[in-house]
Amino acid sequence: MDTWNQRLAYALAQSEYTANGLAAALGLKAPSISAWIGAGSITPARDIKADNLLRVCELLNVRPEWVLFGKLPMARNAAIWPFEGVAREEFESLPERERARITRFMRDTVDAWTETQTSEVRRAG
Repeated sequence: MDTWNQRLAYALAQSEYTANGLAAALGLKAPSISAWIGAGSITPARDIKADNLLRVCELLNVRPEWVLFGKLPMARNAAIWPFEGVAREEFESLPERERARITRFMRDTVDAWTETQTSEVRRAG
């Protein structure tokens, strides 16, 4: 998905809305939505008003930065979860003392790695 129009079309396809339904929810006419998702050469600043973009993103649960620039994450309120194999919900269901232990381990690991990198740069320089 190279253009904002393609990303908007994708978000619409992934949602519960049709183009007509989205237009109705926004108080617009369906041709407006069709123009947004069908015209890759139009610029968002000229052809989609900021308030409409923000409302569309809210209804489709996507971030404006994702629609306009492809900047992840796609979903609003989505936090990037870096741990493969462990769902965020699993981590959050742990007792506080276990979450704190894991957080300390991560902090210690990152600090140790950073110190190693800094030392290597000093030796090389």
